Amino acid sequence: MSVRDILVPMLRERFPDRGLQLGSAPGPIAVFRAAHPDVGSASVASSGDDSGVDVVVGGVARDSFFNPYEDEQGTVAAAQGIAQNVVRFLEELFADRLLMWRSDDGATLGWRERGEAGHTAPLVVDDRVYHTYIWTRPLGTWQATPTILARGRIVDDREYEIMVQRATDDGPDRLPPGQRDLARHLVAEYEREIRAQRSAEGGPG
Repeated sequence: MSVRDILVPMLRERFPDRGLQLGSAPGPIAVFRAAHPDVGSASVASSGDDSGVDVVVGGVARDSFFNPYEDEQGTVAAAQGIAQNVVRFLEELFADRLLMWRSDDGATLGWRERGEAGHTAPLVVDDRVYHTYIWTRPLGTWQATPTILARGRIVDDREYEIMVQRATDDGPDRLPPGQRDLARHLVAEYEREIRAQRSAEGGPG
């Protein structure tokens, strides 16, 4: 039994009111009508060898779902596991619990679960401009450096790496002097926080 055979009944049962359009091989398994034209429709398709499923949301996000267990490859259990993961992804997507992003140049797409905090920051390690979305609408643009500088604090190692790079960049895109000084201050402050935390935990400073 293929992933398509298992997934189609699950999609019919779980998402009857989402503008579901079912396809036939070799086309997509299903397409869900867009909730917002800037986000686009959600397409669910079998991978080339039917060992997984690719989900694409307009031009803003994509992911592939495969069974990670080698001893289950090609089995009904593998197909069921993949189908369940796809359904969960779609449930989170349609409930606006996934944040999606696309870089301004279109080279980078991604998504993350928003969680109880309702995250609006992409999980990226560069300073590109990103367009952010949830299923029902665009959220606007986001860029690491302006966001961090306006907040006045680095919150995690990912932001720290970005700020280190921006604080030391002497290239044509370097920060203006005032912003560069602030970036250096935030880097030093974060390093002090980490040292204090490690000291409190009894680790090396």
